[in-house]
Amino acid sequence: MKFHFLIPGTGNFFCGTCLRDHTLVRELCLQGHEVTVLEMYLPHVLEEVAHARGPLFFGGINCYLQQKFPIFRKTPRFVDRLFDHRGLIRNAMKHEGMTDAHELAAMTLSMQRGEEGYQAKELDRMVNWIKAQPRKPDVVVLSNAMLNGVARKLKAELGCKVVCTLQGEDCFIETLGEYTDDVWEMLHQNSKYIDVYHAVSVSYAGKMKRCMRIADEQVRLVYNGLQLDGYGPAEKAPDPPVIGFLARMCAPKGLASLVDAWLALKQDPAHAAVRLHLGGSKVNQDVKFVDGLLEKINDAGHGGDVKVFPNMSRAEKQEFLRGLSFLCTPPLYDEAFGLYVLEALASAVPVVLPDRGAFPELVEMIGGGLICPADDLAGGFKRALADLPGLREEAAQARSVVGRKFSSQHMAEAFLQAID
Repeated sequence: MKFHFLIPGTGNFFCGTCLRDHTLVRELCLQGHEVTVLEMYLPHVLEEVAHARGPLFFGGINCYLQQKFPIFRKTPRFVDRLFDHRGLIRNAMKHEGMTDAHELAAMTLSMQRGEEGYQAKELDRMVNWIKAQPRKPDVVVLSNAMLNGVARKLKAELGCKVVCTLQGEDCFIETLGEYTDDVWEMLHQNSKYIDVYHAVSVSYAGKMKRCMRIADEQVRLVYNGLQLDGYGPAEKAPDPPVIGFLARMCAPKGLASLVDAWLALKQDPAHAAVRLHLGGSKVNQDVKFVDGLLEKINDAGHGGDVKVFPNMSRAEKQEFLRGLSFLCTPPLYDEAFGLYVLEALASAVPVVLPDRGAFPELVEMIGGGLICPADDLAGGFKRALADLPGLREEAAQARSVVGRKFSSQHMAEAFLQAID
C-alpha cells in the first residue's frame, strides 16, 4: 500500500508522538509498503536517520504570518519559500513562547477550518504536491486529531482513505482558554471526513470519544510499539539506588513533583543515599525551570546526588535507563500512553507511576510497575524501595511482554488491521 503520513515536528526537541510515528513508518517500510512522510509546521527532531522523509508543509513561520497578517495569505510561493527554510524555522524556535498554547489558540481553530481557514493556501500547496506525484496514496495518516481540518479536501481531491491517530491532543486543547470549546466542536464536525481513528490506549480512546462526540465503531485500538534494538538489562542493579525521570524537562511532565517527592524521601535516614537522574529533552524554554529545581536541590544539601542528562542520543538514552533502579515520570495530566514506560520495561527497569491516564492500564497489561496516588509519589518510592529486588524481577519478566506485544512489528500489524 501507498501511505502518506502527515506528522507535525517540534523543531528543536524529541517528541514521543513523533518518535512513535516514525517507528511505525520505519516498520511499514520494512514490511514492503511505500511510505512518504510530510513534515508539518516544524522540522522533525529524531534519534536516528528519518525514513521516507518528504517536504515540509504548513511551515510554522508562514502559518503564523498568514494568521496575523492578511497580506501573507496571498503572497506568491517564492516569498513563502524564504520563510520555510529549515534553518530559519529552527532559529525561530529558540525564542521563548513561540509554541505557547495561548498564542497559538486562534491559529489552532483556523487550522481546523481547513479550506476556510487562514492557512488555506498551505493546504492547496500540499494537496497539489500530492496530486503531482507518480502514485497517489491509498491512505493518508494524520498524526493526531489536531490535523483533521485537512481531511475534507484530501478526500475530495484524492479520493483516498484518511485515518487519524489519537495521541495526546487533549492536554493541548485544554490550555486554549476561550477557544477550547470551539476547537472540540470543530474536531467533532471534521470527524465525518475521517474513515478510522486509532487510539493508543483504551483510557485515551474513551476520553476522546466523549470529548469529540464520536461513535465507538469509528475508534479502534493500536497500542504504541517500540523498536527494541539496543534495549536491554543492566548487568547489575545500581548501588545506591537511583530514581530516574525520562521526558522533556518541563513543568507539565511533573518534574517539580518528582523533585519534591525525592527531597521528601531523602529526609528519611533509611533513604538518604538514594540518587536522582534526570534525562530527556531540554531546550532554551526549559533552562530557567530546570535551573530553579537544581537550585532547590542544592539549597537542601543534595546537589551531589543528582545528575542531569539532557538531549541524549538513542544509545545514550538506553545506557541512561540501564543505570536506574526504577523510572518515575509523573505528568500533571492524563498521559495518553507514555512511550517511556515501554522504554524502561524493555530495559528491565521497573516503573513507579501516578494513578492516572493510561498508566494503570499499561502496568496491568505488562507488569513490572507500581501505581501510586499522584499526590503521594514519595510513598510510592518507599514502597518500591522496600521490595526493589522483587520489583526488578517483575520488570525482567515484563521485558518479555514488551517484546511479544509492544514491538514495532506488533504495532504495524495492529495498525494495518485497524485501517482495513
